[in-house]
Amino acid sequence: MQPAEFKRGATFKADLSFDDDDEWALVYPHDSVEAAVKFGHRRYPLAITVDPVNRKITAVADDTANWPITGTGLASFDYWITKGGERLPFPGSHNVPLKIIEGATR
Repeated sequence: MQPAEFKRGATFKADLSFDDDDEWALVYPHDSVEAAVKFGHRRYPLAITVDPVNRKITAVADDTANWPITGTGLASFDYWITKGGERLPFPGSHNVPLKIIEGATR
């Protein structure tokens, strides 16, 4: 998978959308939802909003100015959803590679 390029300092937003009610029922109602951008062992947690009507979970970071520039290395983005006490596997969102570059207007 090619890394998604992201400019440090911009708002980071990622949507996890579900196609139908059956798919949505696998994760909702849930115990918890977390998301983070990871740089090695360092995690930057993201704010989560859940839209049950549109079957969507959104992760946002408004302040990314302190995120490291990745250079030749990569950061990654992950969702973690817990339902019924069990952490659900989301292979499609597991370690989505990100390349953080300079360039956002501040």
